[in-house]
Amino acid sequence: MFIPNTKEDKFMLVGEFISDNGKTIVSRTRNSFAYKGSEMVKLDATKSALELLKGEDAIAPIYKGFSQCYSLNVADTSIHVSPVVDVSKRNALDIMLVKALSMFSPLERLFLLRESKLKEFDLICQKFQEIFPTVEKVDFTLAKTFNETLVPILVIKEKNVPTWIRQDGISSGMMRTLLQIITLVLANDGDVIMIDEFENGLGVNCINELADLIMEPEADIQVVMTSHHPYIINAIPVKDWKILTRNGSDVHVHTAEELHIGEHSKHEAFMQLLQTPEYRTGQNR
Repeated sequence: MFIPNTKEDKFMLVGEFISDNGKTIVSRTRNSFAYKGSEMVKLDATKSALELLKGEDAIAPIYKGFSQCYSLNVADTSIHVSPVVDVSKRNALDIMLVKALSMFSPLERLFLLRESKLKEFDLICQKFQEIFPTVEKVDFTLAKTFNETLVPILVIKEKNVPTWIRQDGISSGMMRTLLQIITLVLANDGDVIMIDEFENGLGVNCINELADLIMEPEADIQVVMTSHHPYIINAIPVKDWKILTRNGSDVHVHTAEELHIGEHSKHEAFMQLLQTPEYRTGQNR
């Protein structure tokens, strides 16, 4: 739990608890901080124990796990001025290096795949074209910024359209779909990908294809996504459902089993979900 420190425009940590198989590792309150049962000296209250103790054997694996957890930002589809062009000029990159370049956006990493002539570029384009069969080709062009810096810009060629369509002219649904495909193809084992309101801006064809892709990823990853869309909800096994409710800042997470949902068929489970107060109001009982 955090409370704001308005003087420093930061948030103060007032409670934290970490355990492993029932054994307490960190127990922290506003006035105390214990690690493995031993009281610690006073530490920065604006930083989590994961950051403060990331070098400790008991904390390092947790810290590493959280470092592989990221939110897919589908609202920002621009390519920012970055060293991505310079990186592509040095040497041909292998796929493992491109996957590791998490500081670059999905589109920038797609550009690096293309420059290094890696098969994953063709795979991503193929999956994209399967969803949007009117697209003949996906490529990049280089444009100069006001200070003469070269920046890669995504372009697509559509059937019966004589000119290439630049990035700023591509529909938001197309861009969102492409970003999600890139992220899934370039995911590493152990990654946790969070997608809020998965269906936003997507057509029915996009939703179905992307949902199927997420259900059968090539890497050993975990995808956490929120959705109200019937197809998405029905596509996810009932045992993996989490129903969130809240009153103010009090948030509860329920399983389908707790709400007695899904004891028979998937269709019945979805209809049962629609009838629950938790789904209709979104509030805790």
